[in-house]
Amino acid sequence: MNYPKPKFSYAPIMDAHIQRAIARLGPFKAPGTDGIMNIMFIQCTDLLIPHLAPIYRAAFKLKVYPTNGKAQPLSY
Repeated sequence: MNYPKPKFSYAPIMDAHIQRAIARLGPFKAPGTDGIMNIMFIQCTDLLIPHLAPIYRAAFKLKVYPTNGKAQPLSY
């Protein structure tokens, strides 16, 4: 099967990508299914990025993409 050429090349998620995504959040929007309000992400960006970035990079490397926004246990 012939697949189309990719529209962009893959690049690992960088801290700046996460910081930009958090900066675009509406601070007082209703919390999602996890119950965490956006203002917490905005106010704690500098503390969260060193922890979030490796998690996102590992998820892409391992090709683990939770469908509901929560981590799923690996099944072997």
